[in-house]
Amino acid sequence: IANTVESTITGSAIVDAGAVSVAASDTSTIEAIAGGVAVSSSASFGAAVATNDIGNTIKALVDCSTVTVADAMTLSATSGATISNITVGGSGASTFALGGSVSLNDIANTVEAVISGGADVTTDSMSLVAADISTIEALAGGVAGAGSAAIGAAVATNEIDNTITASINAATVSVTGDLSLSATSAAGLDTLAVGGSGAGTFALGGSVSLNDIANMVEASITGGATVDADSMSLASADTSTIEALAGGVAGAGSVAIGAAVATNEIDNSVKVMTDDSTVTATGALSMSAASETTISSTTVGGAVSGSFAGAGSVSLNDIANTVEAKISGAAFVDAYSIIVAASDTSTIEAFAGGIAVSGTASVGAAVATNDIDNTVTALVDGSTVTVTGTLTFSATSNSEINSTTVGGAVSGSFSGAGSVSLNDIANTVEAAITGTAIVDAGSMSLTTNDTSEINAIAGTGAGAGVAAVGAAVTTNDIGNTINAGIDGATVIVAGELTVSATSGATINSTTVAGVGSSIAIAGSVSQTDIENTVEAFISGGAIVAAGSVSLLSRSNNKANSSTNGIVAGGVALGFMESRANDHGTTSAFID
Repeated sequence: IANTVESTITGSAIVDAGAVSVAASDTSTIEAIAGGVAVSSSASFGAAVATNDIGNTIKALVDCSTVTVADAMTLSATSGATISNITVGGSGASTFALGGSVSLNDIANTVEAVISGGADVTTDSMSLVAADISTIEALAGGVAGAGSAAIGAAVATNEIDNTITASINAATVSVTGDLSLSATSAAGLDTLAVGGSGAGTFALGGSVSLNDIANMVEASITGGATVDADSMSLASADTSTIEALAGGVAGAGSVAIGAAVATNEIDNSVKVMTDDSTVTATGALSMSAASETTISSTTVGGAVSGSFAGAGSVSLNDIANTVEAKISGAAFVDAYSIIVAASDTSTIEAFAGGIAVSGTASVGAAVATNDIDNTVTALVDGSTVTVTGTLTFSATSNSEINSTTVGGAVSGSFSGAGSVSLNDIANTVEAAITGTAIVDAGSMSLTTNDTSEINAIAGTGAGAGVAAVGAAVTTNDIGNTINAGIDGATVIVAGELTVSATSGATINSTTVAGVGSSIAIAGSVSQTDIENTVEAFISGGAIVAAGSVSLLSRSNNKANSSTNGIVAGGVALGFMESRANDHGTTSAFID
């Protein structure tokens, strides 16, 4: 689906009306089922492939025109896109069977509400709204059964990559009352990929789930625009969610292998800005950029066989958002009060498990890597800002990783089991006035706050008649940069100036390894590290005059690490190590 939906006032049009509404909307839905089934007395192949794409352009536009409105003017561009897809491949044969499915799904919309190109608009009130809701629901399954050998596999790739913009660019807008610019995005991926197989001799079951959300959401006044209103609000917001389940299961008389892999990424840009423009509000000016993202991932690999069973799962999860609220370039902003706020809440919930059972030998393993690496900024850079009342800058980040990895193996002779959990949070959170900015306010505060938490459990268990080996490892790192300050700018505050940077980081880590056999070896390692840099400062040759000045920098960090091992056997060896470190820096200074 590739629609173009436009509602426009263009081409030097002259419009005079009591009220004006410029609206464009699209709702697109794909519902697809693909199936392939094969049955043979000898060998059979069953496969299903589905590709589904939505790439629409939805635009509400006033360009190079003169519009005079006595009452209210509204520009609205909205999009709702949904892909629901089921792909299943199955096969059954007496000798060899192969069943597989591939599901490829993509949404890439452009949604814009824009006043541009030298347009001249006068109205009593105005709102520009750009909004998108995108959803992908995908099920991919591959199942195979055979007397000798069987392979079942499923692959699903899902992407949402939208651009949502509400903007005034290179135009003149005069509003008697309230002006509102709003850009919002809600993106959701819900995917299930399962590969299963069963055979008398050899069975392989596997699944791969690849998921990505990368939206750009922006509300802005740019390009030399001149805008005045009684009160003004610019807001951009994104809510993105990935829920992914990947499973691989195999059972065979001799050899069985089950594996599952899931990669999940959210990489959004959420911005609100006034750049190279003149903005005047007789009342309040509010600029807010907000992001809320969640990844929930479950990967499970399981195998059962008479001779050898191998099971593994890998879960790779990453969030790397840019959330920015800024006044920049040669902007001139004058308002009674101003709030510039950027906030992000990011959560990863990950479970990875690998379980193998065999009469002779078995290996089960689980690996999870989880990373949050956001940039959250509230900024004035190189602009002139005049505020009669209060000027507030706020940058806030809340990040949380909850990870559980489990590896297990049971066999008659040898079992090996392992689990690895690698977790990292490295955010940059900043509220600053920089460059050649000139700021004059009644009172002012610059505040940054970061709360980061990692809860990790890595467990492994192995049991065998002859020998068993089990290992669990978790490493957890929080290394954020939290800054609030004035760098090289000129700031004049009649009343109180407050600069505050605070950090609260918590790590709770547990590893458990248990082994039972004639020869038993178990090891567990837990490593936790907090290394934040927290600064409140006035530096870089800044010129600051205020009724009073307060600089506050504060850290409240907790690192808890424990490791446990149980080893039982005629010959037993156990190794356990646990380390917890907090060695960041916290400072407040005038330099």
